[in-house]
Amino acid sequence: MGKELDDHVPHLDRPPAPAEQVVTVITMTILGLVALVLVAIVVGIVDARQAATWRQIAAERRENWEARHLQPQGPSNLDDNDDE
Repeated sequence: MGKELDDHVPHLDRPPAPAEQVVTVITMTILGLVALVLVAIVVGIVDARQAATWRQIAAERRENWEARHLQPQGPSNLDDNDDE
């Protein structure tokens, strides 16, 4: 009974991280977040500038598709009453 689960685990006595290392990690984290925000802004600006061009391309492709697929595909005898 008096045994604890960590009786055989050696304790690591590490000194706390120096303040310089902590500041470096915080600085790198902040710089990474700033880089992500800047990339998002640049992507948004480029996308906004190109949107009109892509809309025009999409409209042309749709017109071409409709011209090919909405044409009659052969004789249609639905309105002819030849069986009489």
